[in-house]
Parts: sequence; C-alpha cells; structure tokens
Amino acid sequence: MLAFFRTFVAVVLAIAFCVIVPTLVLVAVAVLGDTGPRDDSWLTIRLNGGLLEYYTPPTLSELFDDPRTCLMEVTENLEKAAVDDRITGVIFRLDGFAAGLGKLDEIRAGIRRVRDAGKPVYAHAESFGETALYLASECDSVFLAPNGEVYAFGRAAQIEHLKGTFDLLDVTPNFHAIGAYKSAVELFTRKQSSDEAIENVTWLFDELDSAYVRVLDKNRGLDAGDVVDLRARGILRADDALAAGVVDGLLWWDELADHCRGTDKHLASVSSPAYAHVQRRAVKLAGRDRIAVVHAQGFVAANGDDRFDTVVGLTLGPDRIVDDLEDAREDDSVKAVILRWDTGGGATVGGDLIAHAVQRLRDEKPVVVSVADVAASAGYTMSFRANRIVCPRNGITGSIGSLTGKLNVRGLYEKLGITHDTIAYAPNALLFSELTDFTPEQWDLVARDHLATYDRWIADIADARGRTPEEIEAVAGGRVWTGGQALERGLVDDLGTFWQALDVARELADLDPDTKVDLVHYPRERSALDLLRSGEIRRLSANEVAHGVRRALTAESLGGIRSLAWEPAVRVH
Repeated sequence: MLAFFRTFVAVVLAIAFCVIVPTLVLVAVAVLGDTGPRDDSWLTIRLNGGLLEYYTPPTLSELFDDPRTCLMEVTENLEKAAVDDRITGVIFRLDGFAAGLGKLDEIRAGIRRVRDAGKPVYAHAESFGETALYLASECDSVFLAPNGEVYAFGRAAQIEHLKGTFDLLDVTPNFHAIGAYKSAVELFTRKQSSDEAIENVTWLFDELDSAYVRVLDKNRGLDAGDVVDLRARGILRADDALAAGVVDGLLWWDELADHCRGTDKHLASVSSPAYAHVQRRAVKLAGRDRIAVVHAQGFVAANGDDRFDTVVGLTLGPDRIVDDLEDAREDDSVKAVILRWDTGGGATVGGDLIAHAVQRLRDEKPVVVSVADVAASAGYTMSFRANRIVCPRNGITGSIGSLTGKLNVRGLYEKLGITHDTIAYAPNALLFSELTDFTPEQWDLVARDHLATYDRWIADIADARGRTPEEIEAVAGGRVWTGGQALERGLVDDLGTFWQALDVARELADLDPDTKVDLVHYPRERSALDLLRSGEIRRLSANEVAHGVRRALTAESLGGIRSLAWEPAVRVH
C-alpha cells in the first residue's frame, strides 16, 4: 500500500511539473517578453537559410525556443523600428540565406521606411552572395569581414529529369499534361527540357536579372557593365570587393558593434525574435479597426493541416486555411482580410477547397491577395476569386496549367522479384494502379475529364477577372510570369508589397487611408500549453522526424529550378 501511495504521488507530481512549469514559463514570457528594448537599442536581424514567409508549423524544438526568423517578422519589426524611439538603428547579419526577389523587395521597402525616419541601417556578412548583396545594397553601409569574399556568380538553372533513371528501372510514366509550358511533368517524361520550358525560364530570368542590375546600379552605382565584369571575376576577396565599390568597409562583427555602441560600454541590441514580441499597439501603430492576415506557404496538399512532408517539405493544409477563413468571416471586428500566399502550387482539390472558402468570405468582406514570392498554379487558384490581387513586380504567378497521371512501377517490382495477382471487377477498377499503363480507352477517359476540369478553371478565372476564356487561355497554358508581366496581362491588379495590399484592404473596407489598424494573423500562435492540451505532441514528434530527414537529405535550394514531387493519381495545378 505504501509503495502504491508513493507511486501515485510521484505520478501526480510529474503531471503537475509538466503542466505548471510550462505555464510559468509562458506567463513569464507574456509578462516580460513585451517590455521591449532598452533605450538607444539597435535592432539586429539575422537571416540564414531559406527565408520563409511566416512561422512554420510548430516542432518540438520550438516549444521552448524562438521559431526561425520569417519575412513577416522582419517587415513588421522594421515598421515598428521606424517609429520606436527606443530603436537607434538596424543591423542586418546576412549568413548565406535564400529568398526570391519578391521577398527581398519587401524587406528593402522596410529598410527605406527606417532610413526615411532618420535611422541608420547597416548590413554585415562573413561573405556575400548575390541574394545578400541585393538586399544589403538598400542599407546605408555594407560591411564585409576582412577575410570574407563576395560571390558574384549570376543567375542559373539546372533542371532535373528522371526519365533516364525510369528507363533503367523499367518504370513507365503515364501523365497527361495541359499546357505546353506546364513543364513540371517533364521531370518524369523527358530527358531534357522542351523548347517551351527553356523559353519560360529565359523570360523570367531576363526580367529578374534586369531588376537585379537596376537595383545595384541605383544603390551601389554598379551598372550592367560592372555587373558583367563582377560575374566574370566570380569571386572577389575582401580587398577587391572594397576596391570595386561592392562593399563600404571591412570590419569584423565585433568591430561593427563597437562602432555602433559609441561611448557605451556594450552595444545595446535587441534580436528580431525578441523584438517581435513588442506589439504594434505598443508603438502606436495599431488602432481599433482590425484586418485579418491569413498566411499559407508551401506545397498545396489535398486536405489536412499544415505539416512537413519528407518528399515535398513544407506543406500547406487546406483544412486549416478554410477554418481560418471561416473564423475571419465570422469575426465582426475584422473589416477586411489579406490572403498572404507563398506557394508554387500543388493538389487541384486543395486549391479548389481554398478558392471556394475565399469566395464565401468575399461575399461578406473585402478580400485582398498579397503575394510574397510566389502564388502560381494552385496558388493562383487560391487567388483569383479575391477582390484584388497585389503581387511584387519581381514576384512569380500564373502557371495556369495542369497535369495528372501515375507511374507504372511493375517492371521495377519484377526486377526485385516482386509479383502480383490481379482481380478487377470493372474495366476501370485499376485506372490509377501503379502496376498498369493506361489503356487507350483509359487515356481517353483521363484526358476528357482532365480537359473538362481545365476548361472549367479557365472559365472561372475569366468570370472572376472580367475577361473572356480566350483572353485567359492566351496567357495560360502553364506559362509563368513575373508580377510585372502578370499585371500587363490582366492576371493581377496591383504591384507592391504587403503594405500596399494593406492600403488596398483599407480602401475596400471604406477606411481612411491613414487609419491605424490592428493586424490579426492566422494561424494563431500556439503556446506549449496549448499543444499539451490538444494532445498534439505525438504529431509534432513525427513532424520533427520528417523535418530532420528532409534537412539531412536535401540541402537548401539557393537558386535554379526546384523539382515538383507529388503523389501519383493526384491532379496537380
């Protein structure tokens, strides 16, 4: 009996520890985390790896640690820093990060906001690549470590094809693609890219590289000829980079910190994750009116919630987004909704589910799409029913095309000694079986159904955009456009960043242009206690494993074309 009592007490204490300690930690963060920086502080923003638009689904490692810095955190922090009297200036520490020009332009706009407020903005790196240099050029001064280098390699793409591997493994692709420019299917069906695929990449690269040169010319005085020369040299050591005017000074990080602290003993600084806890209302940026911001990033799943997938990586879940849109619709305090998309596409059914929820929301409140880097394919499906679409000039959209099909892996199984018996009670019972090719009749069935779906998509876009199906078809066929090209072709309404989208949302909600609004972000941030209560620890454990596997198997993509991976028998926009 005594042993039982001891065990019972131990279990109760353990449960209490698991609940009470996280609660105390969260209370401490809530009480102390919003006190803000001390006077004369420098906001330090450290960027490394791939720059996501918003915080990712929580993992176990993030229950007690700050999540990785994301684009929305950076831009909101710059907005606050511009008006916060406690912030003296901003320092970017750029450590080999990756982002498209759309995201970089949004940060550059935030940097200009801080500089216009009379506060200095510096950039520092151990080494600069072109992505970091593009962003850093907007700062007052750019500093490189004395032993650092500048890598001016230029823009390039290496497009992967698996057809040769499939031939060796006796795997047969069975895919139906709509749109000559819908090149994702070429991963499976060709050994080299089609002329249309090369053409698409070329017109994108021409547009984006021209934008890159314009920014360096304006900010650093490096014209097109200078950029060509830098890229011909490829790697510039620190002294050469300084002599070429690529950077303004050679300093170690501690030397830059000494420069910024002035006569103080230590540099007063606040990190980006810490400053993110300072609410916009604390620096008088928020008002009584509320605008909701619904975030979605990654591969569009057919259903479910946001998660990490071992094949495609970060996945956005239609179920979560639909729920968030419904919450925003039912919240009477929300005057308008901004859909903040960063996705290159995915499952057709997932995009359609979100598009329907967007239409339902639009029937009651103004809806504005704000593209971060990419809202293409299924991402465009999620967008076209909004009142207005705002895209960065150097963002990516379009890709109105579709593919469906399967891989027949029977030959591979037989090479491995795996055999199958087949019993089918109907001619199409094995339509999407991984052991058979489509019969001629099945090809006809798949093609007719696929084309009907595509035609309906074109008609829906035309109706929502006030165009004819023929006008939409002329810019569809899988073609991918920059924001500037998409505006010329009527696929988007405005060019700009999130803050331009916010101005549009104010306008549609009949709010004064100078009205200060409170931003309500979805998905809502969840604490460790929320996760414990919801019983999601098991799922988070699986996410952590999946995320770890992906990190181990796939390096961060720093440029070029990323392959589209997907499940057979799923229709993909």
